[in-house]
Amino acid sequence: MTDFFLPLFVVLTFTLTFTIIYHKFDFLEPSVIVVSMMTIGAFMSVIMAERWGLAISFKGFCFILAVLFAFILGGYFAKKCFGNKEVATVTDNSRHTYDISPRVIACVAFLMLVMLFFNVERVHGISMEYGNRGGIDGYFNMIRVVRPLLESGEMPSFGLQFGVFFNLSRLIAYIFIYLFAYNLLYSKAHRADFLLLIPVLLEIPFQILTTGRLGLFIAMVYALVVSLMLYQKGKNYSFKSKLNALKIIVAGGILFIGAFLILGYLTWKGVTEDRTPLIILSHYAGLSVPALDTLTQMTLAESEYVGTHTLQGFYRVLHAIFPNIPAVAAFLPFVQYNGIDTNVFSMFGQYLMDYGYIGALALSAIFGFIYTVIYTMVKYRSKNIETPIIMYGYIAYPLFLSSISERIFMDFTNTAGAFAVLLFILIKIIFSERVLNGKVNK
Repeated sequence: MTDFFLPLFVVLTFTLTFTIIYHKFDFLEPSVIVVSMMTIGAFMSVIMAERWGLAISFKGFCFILAVLFAFILGGYFAKKCFGNKEVATVTDNSRHTYDISPRVIACVAFLMLVMLFFNVERVHGISMEYGNRGGIDGYFNMIRVVRPLLESGEMPSFGLQFGVFFNLSRLIAYIFIYLFAYNLLYSKAHRADFLLLIPVLLEIPFQILTTGRLGLFIAMVYALVVSLMLYQKGKNYSFKSKLNALKIIVAGGILFIGAFLILGYLTWKGVTEDRTPLIILSHYAGLSVPALDTLTQMTLAESEYVGTHTLQGFYRVLHAIFPNIPAVAAFLPFVQYNGIDTNVFSMFGQYLMDYGYIGALALSAIFGFIYTVIYTMVKYRSKNIETPIIMYGYIAYPLFLSSISERIFMDFTNTAGAFAVLLFILIKIIFSERVLNGKVNK
């Protein structure tokens, strides 16, 4: 069988170059992000192709390019419908400083510490049930005890309270990331502005307690998207600002890799002799590409329920209301390579399993259209920008995960959709005059 790995990477590189040029070097355009992530995934796979015995068939080659072109086409039509405007900048006379009282920050920090205490006790209590020792050492060892339980499915989650506190702390941190980025970019940074980072730093232990690294990635994507949108708006999306944005993206990627490996060490997923940093990164970022190809060669099992691999959250809600409807659980088959396996197939693989080839192409085009419309509307807005930028930052991460797994349906038909409403409410509360001491015009 002819291997199309190298041709795939070459075509993806040309496609990415064309997409970047078409969108005038705006590296936050949804189409640019999705093609970039698939290109990076293909590159990581090419590096490890010989070691793991990876290959891409012609069928997989065609399918991967088809769904990407469908996404690009959806974005193209969105631009045609909504993109004929001048980019809105944040003018000098509309800039201000968000001034939040240290008392408010202290109250927020206290709330987060209380939630953190309960989450720590929850994880520690579960670890004690499974043989963890008591005392201070038990707290340091609890992640090591519970992580295998989560990975094996023996313990599916930490419970509702843990999830609510984790997500609430994340939303609070998101708002303070925006406040800090705005003040840093649009006014002279003062020492008081760095107090805004206290809730952000308090979010880190919440991430560690989950034993995973997905939350870290999502938080860093949010910070990157929000900061770069604010920066480029302030520079009227000049070519220089776009090049600087690329530099920041690269630096952010390097920072994430470092944080990813450090968090892996803290959650007992660190580097070993058999798991070098390159192997770990290739496994997470690249193995889904050949897995997607393998999926196109398989006979996919049919289900009497639509969307079993993408709509589990929706089915859980229906099950809570109508108990006769089952809470559908997805089964993602593992595919084996030389000494390694995976059951992640990218966003497009899960669409293929649930909706077939036509459905996967249609959904790719639809989401390309929707995300480009939302991004374009935020990009062209010049007044009251805090809500649209924060909300877009909140929903942008599935684009960055598109080459690995599906998160649009999985998350936003689940708790992430409900917490999006809560985030909107928190924005309105924190940006109200009762919380802000005032907006000091510069």
